[in-house]
Amino acid sequence: MKPVNINSLVQRIAELRDSQNGCPWDLEQTHETLAPYVLEEAQEFISAIFDQLNRNKMIDELGDILLQILLHGQIASETNNFNLQDIIDHLEEKIIKRHPHVFNKSKNEEEGLGKLTVDEVKLQWNQRKQKETTTIDKLNDLLKLPPMLASEKIGKLSQQIYFDWDNKNEVFTKVKEELGEVEEVLMELGSSMEKSAKLEDEIGDLLFSTIQLARHSSISPEIALHKSNQKFNQRISVMLKLLEQNNKTLENLNVAEKEQFWQLAKREIKSSMLK
Repeated sequence: MKPVNINSLVQRIAELRDSQNGCPWDLEQTHETLAPYVLEEAQEFISAIFDQLNRNKMIDELGDILLQILLHGQIASETNNFNLQDIIDHLEEKIIKRHPHVFNKSKNEEEGLGKLTVDEVKLQWNQRKQKETTTIDKLNDLLKLPPMLASEKIGKLSQQIYFDWDNKNEVFTKVKEELGEVEEVLMELGSSMEKSAKLEDEIGDLLFSTIQLARHSSISPEIALHKSNQKFNQRISVMLKLLEQNNKTLENLNVAEKEQFWQLAKREIKSSMLK
C-alpha cells in the first residue's frame, strides 16, 4: 500500500488561515461556527453510501469530512490548545486500547483466549466501557449526539441495563399509545396554529418510541428516514413535472386533485423501475 502523506494538505489548511494572505471566510471560522458543517458533511457522506456506493461522491464527501478535521486542528493549534498530531496520537492510543485482541495478542494467549468472535469482542468492549464510566455518565454523554442517533443509543444502553421491551410487538403497542396521546392533544388544540409545549412533548415521545421500534426491528432509523426523504423527493419531483406538462400548479389544485397527481407520479416511478 502506498504510504499516506497529508503534510502538503495540512500546509494548505495553514495557508488558508494565514492572517496576511489567507482566505477571509476561513479566517473568520471558529470551532463554534464550523460545528454545523461537521454534521452536514457526515450526512452527505451517508447519502453517497446509499447512492449505489458512488465512488467519486464518497471520495468527495470523505474529503469534506477530512477538511473539517484539519480546520479544527489548525484553529486549535493557533491558540496552542491542541493540534492535528495530538488528534492522531490520541486516536492511535484509543484504537490500541480498545482492540487488545488485535494489538496485544500475547495477553490474550496468557489469559487462555484464542481468536475472538464478534460477540466476544462486543462483550470485552462493554466490560471495558463499564470500568471506564458510569451508566449515568454514558446517558449524559449520549445527549451530545444528534437527537435521532442519541435516541437509538439510549435505547441500546437501556437494553444493556435490562430496562427495555422484550420484543418489537411490545414497542409497537407503545408507539400506538404515544400516537393516541398526540391525537388527544390535537383534539384539545382544535384549529389553533400556536405552538403547544404539550404537543411538542407528545410528538417527542412518539418519535422516541418509533426509533425504539426501528431498533428492535434491526433497522437504522437514520437510514430509514434518509430513504423516505429520497422517496418523497423523487415522487414530488415527478409530480411537479407532470403538473408542468398539464399546465397546472399545486396552489391551484384542490386536495383530491393533488392526490390524483401524487398517485400518478407513484405509478410512473414504479413503471420506470420495471423497465
